[in-house]
Amino acid sequence: MVRLSLIYGGLLCAEVAAVLLRPATPDMTDAQKRTAHRPYVAASIDCLARAVLETPAALQRAREGAWMEAVRLTGRHCDPVVGRMIFAHDALYGAQTGRAFWREASAADLPKALAGRLRPAFEPSVVEAGQQAPTQIARAEPSSR
Repeated sequence: MVRLSLIYGGLLCAEVAAVLLRPATPDMTDAQKRTAHRPYVAASIDCLARAVLETPAALQRAREGAWMEAVRLTGRHCDPVVGRMIFAHDALYGAQTGRAFWREASAADLPKALAGRLRPAFEPSVVEAGQQAPTQIARAEPSSR
């Protein structure tokens, strides 16, 4: 009786694992997979761009064109978002494909994508406004009523 329940439990676990590890969307075309994955990539780039903007040392390295160093200086702030992108890639394209995609994309496309997102922050008017902001003092104006 115990052996039978162990065998049944083992078979059940094997079946559940097979269902969970099977690609969720085998009938999707490559274009559909790219469309489904695009929001995860955009969220990762947005998170990294915000992290660079919020980290003064990283922002300076980005201004110098050292994009990968700027990303490294942000720390592990965006790991959860990047992890979701990698997981989604694995679900769409097969196990262990997400990390390779991230390595290739970060080496080739990430600097260009970050430069596009951060370009407005590098414009002279924005830089000057950012330098003047800490010295400005807000005053309360009495209402005209």
